[in-house]
Amino acid sequence: MFAISLVCALVASDESPSISQIRDSYREQITALDTFSVEFTLTSFAPASTPPDPSSWSEPKSETLGRSFYWQQQGRRFYTEYNLSGDVSLWATFDGVRGISCQQHNGPGERYVAKVSIAPSMPPLTEQAIPWRLLGLKVTGTTATLFELLDRSEAQIVGREEVTGVDCWKVDLGLVPGVSGPALNHVAVCLDPVAHWMPRRVTVLPERIVRARAEGAAPGKVWLPGEMVEDLIVHEFQLVPDERLQTSRSFPVKAVSLIGGITQFQASVVTINAPSKLKPFQPEFPFAAEVVDTTRKTVKRWVAGGKSGLQELQRRELEIARASQQAVPPPPIPSRAIDARPRHFPWSVVAISVAFLMFLTAGIRVWRVRFMR
Repeated sequence: MFAISLVCALVASDESPSISQIRDSYREQITALDTFSVEFTLTSFAPASTPPDPSSWSEPKSETLGRSFYWQQQGRRFYTEYNLSGDVSLWATFDGVRGISCQQHNGPGERYVAKVSIAPSMPPLTEQAIPWRLLGLKVTGTTATLFELLDRSEAQIVGREEVTGVDCWKVDLGLVPGVSGPALNHVAVCLDPVAHWMPRRVTVLPERIVRARAEGAAPGKVWLPGEMVEDLIVHEFQLVPDERLQTSRSFPVKAVSLIGGITQFQASVVTINAPSKLKPFQPEFPFAAEVVDTTRKTVKRWVAGGKSGLQELQRRELEIARASQQAVPPPPIPSRAIDARPRHFPWSVVAISVAFLMFLTAGIRVWRVRFMR
């Protein structure tokens, strides 16, 4: 309720909010999300201009259907992401400590080897999942969440900034902690007071580029390991019913991520705090899947399904090897080079042979004269 009253007060006046007001209002929205699920489509485009201009986008390069789930229990956050496109299904989950990802072939009768990876970090699929980044539960280039960054003393209000025609408040979050190395990236966020202070735009740039622009200098062209660039822009929020608290919350349903290429996010189904029996995802490994666990001091490998799973894996690998041999045609027998040329008598070969015989005969005669007398 505090967030709604703060929104109304600030929209009605030109008074600048304090960083604590923004932080508390945004935190109220995020902490109220005990569970949510979203079904979405990701469409990738190749930029036809630099910087990318949405009006000049090329034809889509690829389209991915996905589904994301989120749980929050006792201060721990659980993420699960599904890629539902194509013949290969992917899922990944992260419980704040351990990440698991699985890749499996869906095609009936197709030969495949399912692969499972267990690591002490967020898997790539959830690492790149846009829904978490749109809500600030994940910020590119750092392990900190948005409300953790807003808690720092480096967070400073810059002023108003218009994003997709909407008046927002921009907050500079400064240099943020790196994922596994030094702090290299600078983050700024524009929060929309009408959308309950949810992030309307998140910009990530290397700190050296930010400094170079401030000084009017040209940044170097060599990228350092760990440097990230992203511009995440929300084009549309939608009021989604909170089924537990009997209210409505703003949720991003259309957005664009500019990170290397262009990815458009479009949500189709969103539920918040639904009274269901959803629990944190319990992974079930496909039968005969190869499992690699790097969460321990020594890497552990095994096959799901025990001895029978190992036998099935060996059978599939043998089938794959045989199929690959049958699919590769034998190399063509090269025709003899002489067949491609006009057929002439090899006089040069005859001349060389005759010269060699004459030289050999002369040598024999000299040897006889000297040694046979």
